[in-house]
Amino acid sequence: MNVVAVTLWALLALLTVAIVKQTKPDRNGVRPLVTAGNLVALLSVFYILMPGLGLILANAEFTWAPSFGGWDQLSGFFGVTIVGLTLFNLGYYLVQNRKPTRPRLADRPSATRATGPGPLEIIVVVACLVIGLALKAYLVQSTGGVVSTLLRLSSSVRESTNVGDLDAGDLSLRTASGLADVAAVWIFIRSLSSKRAIAPATALLVAVMLISFTTAGKRLTLLLPILAVVVALSVVRMRLSIRLFPVLVSFAFAFGMGTLLFRIYVPAWLNNVTINLDQVPYAHGSVFLFYMNSLEFSTVEMSTLAINARDSIVSMFGGYGNSFYELNIVPFLYTIPRGIWFDKPDTIYDLSYAVSAIARGFQVPDPTVGYVTTLIGNSYVMFGPLGVAASFALFGLAAGCVDRMRFRRASWTPASLIGYSVLLVLVFHVFRMGSLGWTFLIGVVQQYGFLLGFGLLALASAMDRAWLVGRHAERAPLRGHHGRRSDAVPLRT
Repeated sequence: MNVVAVTLWALLALLTVAIVKQTKPDRNGVRPLVTAGNLVALLSVFYILMPGLGLILANAEFTWAPSFGGWDQLSGFFGVTIVGLTLFNLGYYLVQNRKPTRPRLADRPSATRATGPGPLEIIVVVACLVIGLALKAYLVQSTGGVVSTLLRLSSSVRESTNVGDLDAGDLSLRTASGLADVAAVWIFIRSLSSKRAIAPATALLVAVMLISFTTAGKRLTLLLPILAVVVALSVVRMRLSIRLFPVLVSFAFAFGMGTLLFRIYVPAWLNNVTINLDQVPYAHGSVFLFYMNSLEFSTVEMSTLAINARDSIVSMFGGYGNSFYELNIVPFLYTIPRGIWFDKPDTIYDLSYAVSAIARGFQVPDPTVGYVTTLIGNSYVMFGPLGVAASFALFGLAAGCVDRMRFRRASWTPASLIGYSVLLVLVFHVFRMGSLGWTFLIGVVQQYGFLLGFGLLALASAMDRAWLVGRHAERAPLRGHHGRRSDAVPLRT
């Protein structure tokens, strides 16, 4: 075991703990568990610390990129990452400890309180739920039924059974069905706020999320709804504090492992295939090692590859300037309709495609397989060590601004809870993907069904509140003391 690598890993662990320790108390005196800073700390655990520790225990022998393994390469990655997390801590600290230019919303006596659902909001949430579930049902029926949908979860089973993959129209339909997801989350938040019908709302939420996962086959589809639910639980009901951070890590690990095994074993069972982990070299007959050595924890290996094969990766995209354009600008432009951009390319590339190609010995990026390198590998390929330092410093400032808005809020509505969750999703994808363009594609474009429903529900809720305020204003002269008009707006909490 290499002393230098172990020491650098320990420093990374301390920097991750430092992020959590920076969490400020909210207006209730609780240092909340769910913040942008703590999300980055969680991602550091899963994408840096856990894979890094596994490689240390494996004597720096890489599983997915064996030609790039070794103590020197691993220590080099740890050193670059230490620079990044140090600058993230600094940027986050500067924003969190900046003196406020105006009083917090929590300190203002006129802070608006959340109201119950109005008639327009009820109509919109029911419409989103019904339309979204109808789209999901049609997608399942039109693509072969429930069994085909479950078989499609596994790429190997899908190929062996000749179950067709989803085409562009099916993918659009699946994305639009996110209307049901946001409706289920909205109903769950309302039930938490009112403390009524929590069990039916929870059952509805679980059912919709299960359908969404089976039709999409990707856990990232559930990221935004899950974050919204956890934020709601933290703010509205349970007051979750950072003392539960180890529990959060355990829950995230169990969720990741459970969903991965579901995607593998359920299709295999339906296809009458027996999975023998003794035949999987990196599993060594263990379900735990099968998960820990899977591609999900290959981020340290792939980031190390990106750092050491920087010139080869850049050459695949035609130089540094064109690499930046292809990886950060083209994904934004890809949303332009083909009717306007006639020579719009059929395929867009991510850095992960080039990394996977090099790991497998190919000379050109493969747009069907991508290995994530996180913000560390992506920023290093684009701009070198200084790029890592600058990217993480800006990332720390941005995450600090997200949490600063959270701590300034006096009260929460379903719209503000989900809106904060959307920002957390963007923080997640910036760290994981390391590219603004792909963060936009995955965090916004591929969530347009959810975001469309969110916008409609937020608008309907705002219109209901405006109507309620106007109604009370009209009745105020009758309620004033000694015939004087009352300025109070008795909104129901």
